[in-house]
Amino acid sequence: MENYLQMNLKKNYIKFGVNGVTNKEDFINEIATEADAIIQKHINANNTKNIDLLNEVENEYKNFLEKFPNDADMNHNLGIILNSKKLHDDALIHYNNAIKAKPNNVNYYVSKSSSLFELKKYNECLEALIKAESLDPLKLSIIKNLGVVYRVLKDEEKALPYLKKFCELSPNDLDGKIRFGLYYVNTYRYEMAKKIFMGILAINPDHIPALNNYANCCQSLSETKEAEKIFKKLEKLHPTDLTFLNIGSFYQEKRKMDLALKYYNKSLEKSGENKAILSNIATVYGEIGEKTKASNLYKKVLDKYPNSYKSFKSLAYTDTIDDKNHITIKMINEFKKNNKQINPDELSDIGFGLTKIFDKQKKYEIAANYAHKSNKILRNTFQYNQQDENINIDNFIKNFNKSNYSNFDKSDIKNSPIFITGMPRSGTSLVEQIISNHPNVSDQGELTYMMKISKSMQNQKINKTILNDLGKKYLKSVLEYDETSKELFTDKLPANLANIGLIKLIFPNSKIIICDRDLRDVTTSLYLLKLTGGHPYIYNEEELSNYANLFCRLARHWLDLFQDEIYLLDYENFIDNQLDSGEKLFKYLGLDFNEKYIKLTNNKKPIRTASNIQARGKIVKNSVERWKNYESYFSSLYNNLNSYKYKN
Repeated sequence: MENYLQMNLKKNYIKFGVNGVTNKEDFINEIATEADAIIQKHINANNTKNIDLLNEVENEYKNFLEKFPNDADMNHNLGIILNSKKLHDDALIHYNNAIKAKPNNVNYYVSKSSSLFELKKYNECLEALIKAESLDPLKLSIIKNLGVVYRVLKDEEKALPYLKKFCELSPNDLDGKIRFGLYYVNTYRYEMAKKIFMGILAINPDHIPALNNYANCCQSLSETKEAEKIFKKLEKLHPTDLTFLNIGSFYQEKRKMDLALKYYNKSLEKSGENKAILSNIATVYGEIGEKTKASNLYKKVLDKYPNSYKSFKSLAYTDTIDDKNHITIKMINEFKKNNKQINPDELSDIGFGLTKIFDKQKKYEIAANYAHKSNKILRNTFQYNQQDENINIDNFIKNFNKSNYSNFDKSDIKNSPIFITGMPRSGTSLVEQIISNHPNVSDQGELTYMMKISKSMQNQKINKTILNDLGKKYLKSVLEYDETSKELFTDKLPANLANIGLIKLIFPNSKIIICDRDLRDVTTSLYLLKLTGGHPYIYNEEELSNYANLFCRLARHWLDLFQDEIYLLDYENFIDNQLDSGEKLFKYLGLDFNEKYIKLTNNKKPIRTASNIQARGKIVKNSVERWKNYESYFSSLYNNLNSYKYKN
């Protein structure tokens, strides 16, 4: 707050003669002195954190503005007080008055953006900051806040130049470096993010946000031991609710659910009931098959935080509410309003939750309508060039073919991991649950290690030494992830279909299963469901069917190249003939078969997948020909499929 007399306030007030003062210059000096006194009292109240004095100042601002309602600076200062008291709507009235009187004062727009941000009016907040930037493009607070708001609006690419510029202009601001690192986290470039956080820790080894984010990056990069070491350091150094929340998430990712719940409950003890912690606990219950507990917790979250849209979607996925439930009715109304203050990600959470509820109720037309709208909302939030997928498939087929594959070296590794691949929603979770019912098999879920190995090998020559090293690195990563893993284990990442050629070089004895489910059912399931991370092709009917065609083309290539070395599991036949199909599957794996292995209720291991509720139940036939329910609504999706099965 500047000194009032330093503001060059030669104003043309409408009224003169207040308190008997008739001379214009004396009048201006008198009100300037009065304003300065109020401002000085405001400064003192801030410095001493004296709430009573601040309330007194608020009243004096209001009295002043009754006499001079168009005074820009006094409106602005009153807005600051109201904003500090969380009266953001009232603050905005005075910020707008200030801007109307002085439309080129950059500080007014910055203050206005603060209230808009607190009100979650992010688009209006962005408009205010863009105007402020036009007035002072080098003001650090504007640069910082533009980066923050673009990130809140899920536009990481627009956030990047501001985050980078802030770090350049303020190189010693470690919080700015944190925000810069988080850009790379949010765009899945964990190596880059990790380097930034390591740079901060080189300056301050005990910087808490840097330690937390560095540990999370290590976790994402499958550097499990390093991540656990840092989390243990944080537990001693900074035993807060956030630390315990991150440690709980770490153990949940490792599927150590007892430890995950232990640390989530520690986090609750520190913070009280908290949306993020309660939601994570509910997710754990869903993954260990405690559907009722999960449902009750999500309802508790929504009761306390009615706008927790992600919790609504998760609740819908438990199949425990219907379209008559008061929560569902509220969300229907929220979606209808299409409130611009709900960001696209949250709005799609509502839409996909409603899709699930109406699909379960067999109200397919309504479900299809929500699916179309929700997919469109998400698809409009990012860029995706499917031509890149075409190029990748062409490269895999070109690099691994009948004429050159026999010339490649192979590793000497004797281990035979079981890789389960197929389109997402093609039955990979079902197959893993069945195989891991065998006492000699560990299920490791969707491991990303082979994808990372594949990326590291792009444009590199392959020889036996390298392949041996890669195989040992993969096996070491699995044991770091799960030190109790048996020698025979499953890796069910669907995207490993792309890596089958490399897998057969690294692990010549590996067992590879491709799940072959009617692509109309697969694409229907994907289009109705919101999957997280790495599936940009599912939010548009044409792009989804094109991807399915590419996937089919690559699957047929591997089947042609490797013949009986790959097991093609016909999903529909498996559902119809479980005993016969199960026996054939286990024969391929070289394992004895017992019919109890195909009973999913026998498997109590955590399931970290969108189908964790479904994968707990009995094997049923209602997932076969599900697409017929949507034939009238998703016709362009089905008509664009070149074929429905991988087998010619």
